[in-house]
Amino acid sequence: MFKRGLAFCLALVLVTSAQAQVAVSFVPNGGTFPAGSMQDVQVFLTQNTGSTKQVRFIQLDLNNSSAALLAGATYPTNPAGSTHPFWDFSDNASCTTTPATCGQNHFVEQIPATPRVNIGSVAFRGLLADEALQVTLPNNTAVRIGTIKLTMPAAAGPYTLDVINAAGVGPDAGAEVRWGFGVQAGDELAKFRSGSMLTGGTAVFTVSGNGPVNFVSVDRLPAATPAGNMNTLSQIRRNKIVLTFSGALPAAPAAGQVTMRELLAGGAFGADVLAGAGFTVSIAGNTLILQDVPGGVNPGTLLNKKIYGIHSTTWPGVNPFCVDLRVNWGDANNNGLINFADLATVNTFIGQGVNDTNRWSNIDGNAFVNFADMGNANTFIATGGVPVNRPAPHPAVCVP
Repeated sequence: MFKRGLAFCLALVLVTSAQAQVAVSFVPNGGTFPAGSMQDVQVFLTQNTGSTKQVRFIQLDLNNSSAALLAGATYPTNPAGSTHPFWDFSDNASCTTTPATCGQNHFVEQIPATPRVNIGSVAFRGLLADEALQVTLPNNTAVRIGTIKLTMPAAAGPYTLDVINAAGVGPDAGAEVRWGFGVQAGDELAKFRSGSMLTGGTAVFTVSGNGPVNFVSVDRLPAATPAGNMNTLSQIRRNKIVLTFSGALPAAPAAGQVTMRELLAGGAFGADVLAGAGFTVSIAGNTLILQDVPGGVNPGTLLNKKIYGIHSTTWPGVNPFCVDLRVNWGDANNNGLINFADLATVNTFIGQGVNDTNRWSNIDGNAFVNFADMGNANTFIATGGVPVNRPAPHPAVCVP
């Protein structure tokens, strides 16, 4: 219901007399946010004509908005149940329960057929005989008409969200609102555009911080680890991976912004294990936590004697990074071998509940380090001489 390239939430309202006004507002109405953080911006319309209006057309124009803000915008599914991103029809019971009734034959975008960059528009069906399918704007009551999810740019500084663009006065540009039950679609008498009758619609979002953060280390090994000496995941299930960064992380990565994939022969990669139900992804301060979640006695998501690469090139506020991890069940001391030294390491923590100091000794992945873990480590000693090597031609040093 909005044009391709629309990057922010907007709200418009029209008036029916020379004194009336329609105001566009945002929640939040600007503010200061960390670089790379995500913020839902709700767009509202408020009209003060003295009576309720049925709106049949809304057009928003973002051409005066900061390009860096628009570049990181997405449009969440309507919380009221509409299948159209951005637009909110929660004031209309018919639209909420049957989204196909909203918009003129579902013609809610691309007017004309070639998309107009940074312009969002919708033509509602209530042009002549369908008043019930128009958007209702009570007098002096703010009505949410849409929502957009902004990703704050990496660079510090102010960024403007402008949905009215008073300079855009051409037939396919500029903000406008139309209402009027029983009025023909092209009737200019019910049309209100940028200017004294249509106000607001501008906010400034300030990005704080010193730019993107960098990857520093993963668990027990620093980022600058000698080639061939990778961090080991020693548990058969419930491995926890903690990646540390140089500063506070702005927000948890969205799907696909951080991946974890098995390194395959020929330089290929397996499926992203973070995309399934086997892992949870969360942040705590300056750490990213990847937790293998399968319980019971079954092995977790990660396969033994395999190498997995964690990559990120598109996570806002975080510089690209890459780290490889080997899965070597029973390697409690992280030296790449499984031998009696691992039994001694496990024995050090016998009787303790699992924490971030001893979790590599909890081989069976339950809540305690006990003699069962000694038994498991002893079982894997037989595989200790089998190396866990990168399949060719994956480079010896992980590259983002």
